[in-house]
Amino acid sequence: MFVISFASCKGGAGKTTLSTHFSYFLAQKGFKVLHLDMDYQSASTYFFKEPEQNISVNNITKLFQKFPPAKSTVMELIYSSRYKDIDYIPSTPLFADIEDEITMLRDWNRRLEPIVQSVGDIYNFLVIDCPPSKGKVIKNIFQISNAIIIPMEADRLGFDGMQLTLNEIAENNEFRKYENRQLLKTAGIAFNLVEKNTIINSTYMEEIRMMYKELVLTNALPKLVAYRQALSVLKTVFETKEWQPAAIKMEYLFTELTERLTTMIISQEDTNV
Repeated sequence: MFVISFASCKGGAGKTTLSTHFSYFLAQKGFKVLHLDMDYQSASTYFFKEPEQNISVNNITKLFQKFPPAKSTVMELIYSSRYKDIDYIPSTPLFADIEDEITMLRDWNRRLEPIVQSVGDIYNFLVIDCPPSKGKVIKNIFQISNAIIIPMEADRLGFDGMQLTLNEIAENNEFRKYENRQLLKTAGIAFNLVEKNTIINSTYMEEIRMMYKELVLTNALPKLVAYRQALSVLKTVFETKEWQPAAIKMEYLFTELTERLTTMIISQEDTNV
């Protein structure tokens, strides 16, 4: 199972939009996907949740209780979504209180590892919607991730959030070197909510492409109402004809991203042989 996290220390960067749509995109390609909602705002959860499902007891908070979770606990947290080949682990607003309690737990930075250990042979991909922070929850997420995608708006706050996220990746890699583990990769920086013909967007995009070169994905998502509408009505832009322009832009981005991830997966498999 290859673990992909959509991460940014800035809120509103597009993590939920991109992660939910990418899970759908992968499932449509025939892959079995587990979507993990690690954001206490729970937007991914309510996107995938069936009306009759009660997620008040079995949700991500169970992995952060006093003792490290058992394999059976992980299986209790997985729900079927309304999409074929996509299951999900829900979050809850109560998860917002976990950050301050994590360091008191045994193996506090390894609380997500049982997911990989329990269902790694069942799913092709684990897609994670990260919270907008750089705390201990993120450290848990990066500990199990293989690749990070950083969505960002092309402005000052977006730039700061992207740099903080890259710093978190670098910090995680120092820990991985100590453990002699494969390094965490940045699959791409994805520009989101790009407004045409605006000096601020154009300037920042040009500067970031010069600074980070191959890390920046060539394709970018424009600022279109369709992306926000899709989440609000619990659909992807791929499912409605009126959103076709938005779907085409997203498919270009995801096709480029998939090519990068395929290269990473092949490289990882060669290293493991």
